[in-house]
Amino acid sequence: MLRRVMDNLVDSAIRYKGEGAAVALLVCASNGGWNVDVPDHGPGVPARYRSQLFSRFARPDLARSAEDGGAGPGLALSAAIAHAHRGSLERVENEEPGAVFRVHLPRRVAA
Repeated sequence: MLRRVMDNLVDSAIRYKGEGAAVALLVCASNGGWNVDVPDHGPGVPARYRSQLFSRFARPDLARSAEDGGAGPGLALSAAIAHAHRGSLERVENEEPGAVFRVHLPRRVAA
């Protein structure tokens, strides 16, 4: 299931990475576990929609539509999977264009 989380985030980052940009995962030890940051350089998420990001079937960014291949529940499902493994998924504030999503998992995840 954790692979599904990463697949969802990487797929989204590829889709919204911006022209000529690369997708790179940033991994570091943090707070008794691991953080995996998945940034993109796309349009980002407007502030007024950020509270809806992890709601089932919410599509807060109008540029991120079903026609682009998304079905809506990706972030909600990914957050639920991370929580089931005693972790978390959040959008990280950043100064760069685009969005950064961070998965935090404890060193030992639940099976």
